[in-house]
Amino acid sequence: MSGFIGLEELFVKLSFELGIILTPSQKQQIRKLLFPLSNKNVLTITRDDIEQALESFSPENQKIKKFLINYLEKNIRDMI
Repeated sequence: MSGFIGLEELFVKLSFELGIILTPSQKQQIRKLLFPLSNKNVLTITRDDIEQALESFSPENQKIKKFLINYLEKNIRDMI
């Protein structure tokens, strides 16, 4: 799984786990926030890197943000 396919799988799993359908603007925001991680070595990306990338994610979406951090921490090496 890589790039776009990995993100689409992430969105599907997020919708399934949280029962939330992301709007296109939310998906775009997540893509923009995660893009800087694609320039890093996937073997060295840490939870802190992921948290910093998602730091400006909307405060009302804390449930989504927490899911993203946990999911990415486990699966980032397969996505980028």
